[in-house]
Amino acid sequence: MTLVLPIPPSANHLHTVARGRKIKSQSGRDYAANVAWAVKEWRRANPRAWTPRDGEHLKSVISIYPKDRRRFDIENRVKAVHDSVFACFDADDAQVDELRVLRRSVDRQNPRLVLTLEAIS
Repeated sequence: MTLVLPIPPSANHLHTVARGRKIKSQSGRDYAANVAWAVKEWRRANPRAWTPRDGEHLKSVISIYPKDRRRFDIENRVKAVHDSVFACFDADDAQVDELRVLRRSVDRQNPRLVLTLEAIS
C-alpha cells in the first residue's frame, strides 16, 4: 500500500498546552484531517487493495521530498504520519516492526511524503 501525503508538521508542533492539558495543536488537527481525506480518496480508487489489520506485523518506508534545502529532522515527522494514517485504518502504529525514513531530492513543485506499508511475516 502506497500513499502520497503532505509533509507533516514536526513532532515539536503536534501538541500544545491549553488550560493545563496537553492537546493536539491546530496544525496537528489540520494534518490529521488532510491525511484522512487522502486515505479516503485512496480507498475510493483502490477498493480491493490491502490495508493494515490489527495484529499484523508491518514494514513502513517513508520518503520525504522537501520543498527546499532547509535542514529538518526527518525522524521528527514519523509520529504524525503514523498516528494519522493508522487512525484511519483502526490499527496501531505499534505494529510497525521495520521502519525506514528517506530524505529524497528537493521538489519545489510537489513537496510530499510517500508512505509505503506492507505486511511482513
